[in-house]
Amino acid sequence: MINIADLKKVKIGYALFSVIYKFLDMDKKARYYGTDVPIFHSEIHMLKAIKENEGIHVAGLANYLGVTKGFISEITIKLERKGLIKKEKDTHNQLKIILKLTPKGEVAHTNHMTI
Repeated sequence: MINIADLKKVKIGYALFSVIYKFLDMDKKARYYGTDVPIFHSEIHMLKAIKENEGIHVAGLANYLGVTKGFISEITIKLERKGLIKKEKDTHNQLKIILKLTPKGEVAHTNHMTI
């Protein structure tokens, strides 16, 4: 026999699973955010993080988002190919690469923030 506490745990588990599934499904769909390129959920949030941390470098962005530098490198390559970000050498440390939004990246960010 199932008691009420166990039944509540099962309902909470299903609700959590539903939210996770919707998030994963949403990440598969791209939006354009006023640009000519499709931008995925993870990409637009990386643009937001770059905008909010002007002049951030790859390792700093990885630390800020709580992900690996490899993940950041993978996404930044895609964003650079789409013309949404640019990479520049840090004037204070030539070994570090600074990430900045391009004008197209600025449009995407602005449109994302107003949606």
